[in-house]
Amino acid sequence: MAASAFRAKALVIAKDTCSEHLRGLSSTDGFELNVGFNIQTLSDRHAWNDDGIVALLYVPELAPDDPCNRESKIAGGIPSNVTRFSDLPQYKCVYVAVAPWVSAPCSESFLSQAGQDGVAAMLFYRPDQTMSKPPPVEDRGWGLDDAEWASKQEFPVYAVPGAFGSSLMNELARYSGNISDAPHGDRLSRLYSSNATARVYGLIALENKRDTLPGLWVFLLVVLAALVVVVAGSSIVMKIIQHRRRVSLRERITSGDVDLEMLGIKRLKVPQHVLDKLPLYTYDKDGHPPAPDPAAPDPAVVSTEPREEPTNPKNSATLAVPESTEPIPPVSPATYERQKSTFSQTTCPICLDDYVSGESIIRELPCQHIFHPECIDAFLLQNSSLCPVCKKTVFPPGYCPEMVTDAMVRQERYARRSRQQRSGQGTMLVNLGPLSRTRSRRRFIHGSLAGQLGSLQSADVRTDRANDVEASPPPQTPAATTGLGRREEMRRRAVAMLGNHRMAEDEERERDAARPKWLKIFHTVFPALR
Repeated sequence: MAASAFRAKALVIAKDTCSEHLRGLSSTDGFELNVGFNIQTLSDRHAWNDDGIVALLYVPELAPDDPCNRESKIAGGIPSNVTRFSDLPQYKCVYVAVAPWVSAPCSESFLSQAGQDGVAAMLFYRPDQTMSKPPPVEDRGWGLDDAEWASKQEFPVYAVPGAFGSSLMNELARYSGNISDAPHGDRLSRLYSSNATARVYGLIALENKRDTLPGLWVFLLVVLAALVVVVAGSSIVMKIIQHRRRVSLRERITSGDVDLEMLGIKRLKVPQHVLDKLPLYTYDKDGHPPAPDPAAPDPAVVSTEPREEPTNPKNSATLAVPESTEPIPPVSPATYERQKSTFSQTTCPICLDDYVSGESIIRELPCQHIFHPECIDAFLLQNSSLCPVCKKTVFPPGYCPEMVTDAMVRQERYARRSRQQRSGQGTMLVNLGPLSRTRSRRRFIHGSLAGQLGSLQSADVRTDRANDVEASPPPQTPAATTGLGRREEMRRRAVAMLGNHRMAEDEERERDAARPKWLKIFHTVFPALR
């Protein structure tokens, strides 16, 4: 770890230990040497992870036969009475060795001896009396030919300017003996016991990059975790809100307050099991259905209760229960009871063919409009649940067709708000699509169809003119020559009667397909922000 600053001061050691009774001397009673930022890192291997190194300073003592011993004293200016390792307390102390950089071999000798002493760091200076920061370790002035010298040491190595190093060496000589021999010894002797000693300690400030980087990561992780919690919490809250809205919409659909298809939100197809419950009858123009066979279960029970009059009443005719020999799917009497029609229907509104009394099999919708099964069934199964004539749904009250989605919730809420706004302006919202169903209905019902279906008439007129109304034959196409082809042709006619308008679901599906992927993910996480 690189060093950022260095300063040295004198302190008093009251006992032969560094664990307690350490008191730094003021600049009046002692000294203070501040190198500032002019400290160079030669090697930061095995550096401490703390903010700095606080340790007692001393000069390593080389072997008497070491040639660097004499050379360092002469060239490096090491006083004979400088503080040595033996002059320091040996219990719970931290040490930093100080030595002149005379030559690379002598520096290696000092490093070796410092390693034996167990120092925390090594501090060199070049005896050139410079005040500037020493050059980096790559400089040739250090004379290091061994590129792996730093890897041999188990402590960091630093360097200070030569002038500061020489001053520090002199202070190490002045504070090496008894407290009475130190500068201001008389005063210090009166303040401290005779067993106390005055020594020099140094503080090497370190650039704590190893701590700063993890601290930054911890901060970023905390911020990221907070963001994740906020995003996850917001997403969960929004999903709970959307779930409640879906439940509310399902309840309103079940209660009959909302019709998704009438609002132009979604095309609802009639499931087969619902279609099977719509009654099939043999057409009877006299208004008296044949009595049911006691041996065979009647697919529909005759009810005398009045039914609501449909939107488009036609000529008078009644419906009869089909004979037991007809291949009619079973119908549950508990779910739908046949009621006598209050208006005339002599022609199928889709194919425009007249019903033949006692022969034509017709399917009656809940709105009391009747059709040929081959004309209406494919339309209900594949296209819509609305009657092509009056646009009323064939679903029974309390029926929810399928799973309610967030898109349905949004479109229904938009339709409800638009309807409320237009109600305040005296305008009624009929459909969410681009064209109203009423306009489509008027555009289709014309010519012979309008003449056949007409408006309400009195009972006498209905009876007299029921057999006089002639329906123009529908145009024949090659596709209508087969059973499947006729069903497809009739389905298309029913779609034309209803009006094949675009639904809000189709428009939203197109918008979703055009959205970028990141926006789709965003809307998935935050569904309420769409």
